[in-house]
Amino acid sequence: MILIGTKKPLSALPLVTAGFYFGILQTAIYFSIEVFVTATFTGYFLLILAWMSGVVAAMKTDLLEDFLQSSILSLFIFYLMLCLVIFLPFNAASYPLLGILIFASAFPVGKFFKLYGKSVSSDALFFHENNGFVLGMIVSLLLFVKYGVLFIYFAPLLAFSFVFFSLLEREFGILGIMIFFILLFIWQSYWLGTFTFVFLFGFFRFYQSVLPKSVQQDTVISENNKFNLSNNRLKAIIVIAGFNLILLQYFIVREFSTIISANELSVLFISAAYFVGFSIGYALSSHLSFSSLKIISLITFFLHLVVFGGIRFIASYLVFKGFSFEMLLLLLFVSSLLTSSFYSVFLPKIIHLKGADALPSFYSLELLGAAAGVIFFIFIVSSVHFFLFPVYFLLFLLLIFLLFGTDKWAYTTLITGLYLIGVFTLHQNELHTAATLDYYQSVGFSNPKLLFSENSFYHSVDVIQTHFDRFHKIKQSKISFLNGQKYFDYNFPFPGLKNDETSLSEFTYFLANLPAHYLFQRDEKKLRILILGGGSLYSISRVAPYSAKTTLVEIDPKVIESSKKCWSEINKYDQLSNYEIIVEDAKKYLKTTTEYFDLIIMDISAPYYLGSALLHNREFFELVKSKLKPDGIFSESTQGRPDPRFPSGTAMKILKAVHEVFPNYFVIDCKSYPRGKRGFIMAGNKIPFSFDLVAELLKQDSKLAGTSFYGNNDMKINLSAVKPFSLYSMENLWDGNLRRIKNRLSKERIKGYPTQFYFPRYLRANFFNMRFLIISMVVFSLALLLRYLPLKNIFKR
Repeated sequence: MILIGTKKPLSALPLVTAGFYFGILQTAIYFSIEVFVTATFTGYFLLILAWMSGVVAAMKTDLLEDFLQSSILSLFIFYLMLCLVIFLPFNAASYPLLGILIFASAFPVGKFFKLYGKSVSSDALFFHENNGFVLGMIVSLLLFVKYGVLFIYFAPLLAFSFVFFSLLEREFGILGIMIFFILLFIWQSYWLGTFTFVFLFGFFRFYQSVLPKSVQQDTVISENNKFNLSNNRLKAIIVIAGFNLILLQYFIVREFSTIISANELSVLFISAAYFVGFSIGYALSSHLSFSSLKIISLITFFLHLVVFGGIRFIASYLVFKGFSFEMLLLLLFVSSLLTSSFYSVFLPKIIHLKGADALPSFYSLELLGAAAGVIFFIFIVSSVHFFLFPVYFLLFLLLIFLLFGTDKWAYTTLITGLYLIGVFTLHQNELHTAATLDYYQSVGFSNPKLLFSENSFYHSVDVIQTHFDRFHKIKQSKISFLNGQKYFDYNFPFPGLKNDETSLSEFTYFLANLPAHYLFQRDEKKLRILILGGGSLYSISRVAPYSAKTTLVEIDPKVIESSKKCWSEINKYDQLSNYEIIVEDAKKYLKTTTEYFDLIIMDISAPYYLGSALLHNREFFELVKSKLKPDGIFSESTQGRPDPRFPSGTAMKILKAVHEVFPNYFVIDCKSYPRGKRGFIMAGNKIPFSFDLVAELLKQDSKLAGTSFYGNNDMKINLSAVKPFSLYSMENLWDGNLRRIKNRLSKERIKGYPTQFYFPRYLRANFFNMRFLIISMVVFSLALLLRYLPLKNIFKR
């Protein structure tokens, strides 16, 4: 009997649905780790390394050769892992077990390529599977935002159903599953559901009927040219391609998401374009000879130098000039066709050259190269980021040299490339600084000076200082940015005036100082305080007079580093001693700590991004409640003023989540000048709050004006129509995502004084002068001589 999972596919549809299942499964594993284990980079890299190791092992072993059987087993392992992370507390010692389960869940991926590589041409196999994977990735994020953890529970099973029915080649079965899937979208919107149904129906019909290409086995071929690469050179090319694709993905996501506002929607666009680039490369692989690839590699090398050095300036300049939509298209084009597509050409092309039996070997090498790239990336980002791009280009140059083989131009190319890499390396910091300053000029900050600029696993962190114009009409400011978005700022006073407050002064007073002072007055003792977030370190000094010990938990060490280097005159952290800083995910810290606190302060940004949305919800507040002392207080900002006229607003959703968790709370409503429009909540387990004591403290600090109070027993505000933030719905993420992208690409946003860009001035000063031109001419001339001089005795291979 022939098993379903080993049958030769009759169309491209099973290849697409398999990729779709892999995309859904991998994304579900990622979200299950982020939601239930840790949001730190540890979980992400554990997933990537364990997944790739599982794929390699599956291709190298004869265990579970049937694709469908291995898929069923992976589905079982996924739900076993899900039960473990939900019901058992995970700590660092549990990571090996989690890695083993992820390793096993990736087995069907390796079996898929190993088995179908024998009957499907390599370029079509990777092309169709990758298209399905991209679709799965997009659908995963959409479903997770809409349905939260329900996506994790059910999406892998639904995606597997697609695979099962496509392997059976039963059209009505596929259609039935698809209709069931579409009903989830109709639940939100009839028109969205109808559009999604038409799109997916057309997509599957297109793949089933129009594209039955690709079901012929690869045979060993030879190109009719004077070109020959040894097996070792081909293996080295594949390893380098896998390694550089990891570094390239980091650069693309970091750089472009900063330019168009880093959020889930922009990262989705960019990541999708990056993986679409793979499909472009796979589609072109059979049409490009190795001889043409030599020329393409040289062009791509120079283009990548331009992209890595100046894409932030180019994009900023286009936005500044009003070409917002065109800039977005440029970003998507650059991030797909000019980057990942180049490296993806090699794998199917080499397999086509060597024969179908070579697929497991060469695909394993690419994945091992990618794993090495992940390990290198972890080391380089956490320690010596300076070497990231030089290593990338050196490996790119080595790939080109391997492609040229015995060609007479090989050493000319090598010397020229080494010179260009050296020039880029010497100037990379200055190029980055100039392009970054131009980015901030393009969003309206005049005369900027870069005080701090670092990249972490989570953010790009910048601190700039703007300067007065000569007429003193433009304010001087110091501003911190995370991923190109303003974090907080300080406006220096004009001459003769005084200002000692930042944009966080009012916020941290109500969030940190007031509840700490309230507890100190009420209990007449120093407090054990926990601050979640607060990378600005401002809240530490706010609670210091009332604290026996303060623990601050921040996920990003670069945010802390920037605050220590650039904001010590404001946060005064160096003048305090009664605190500790722990670099950790807030959720994981609360799950693992054995301490209980008098005061827990939620100093984490608003739930406009996925990471923060996972922390401003009912389930997280339950976790906070479990770590409060019986008479302790939880302090949270509603990120805006609670207004019953807008039951779907962020402030009302946060208030409703607190209402459902804490039996006692009261709201400080900052409703008018000079307080602004924002709200703060103090919540507790048992003891009702004293409004009189709060009012007395506000009066002492001259903060009473513009505020009012109401508690959980006050019928002033009706929460019955409010749906709280929870792990089962995070759809409000899209509102913040879309608003930020729209604001970034607005043609009317930039108004004010003319901008003098720094990047072109730096290029003119350093590369358009006689000295540089003469040195370049000498190097290029010497490199050219290697093409014609008889140097065989000097350079022996």
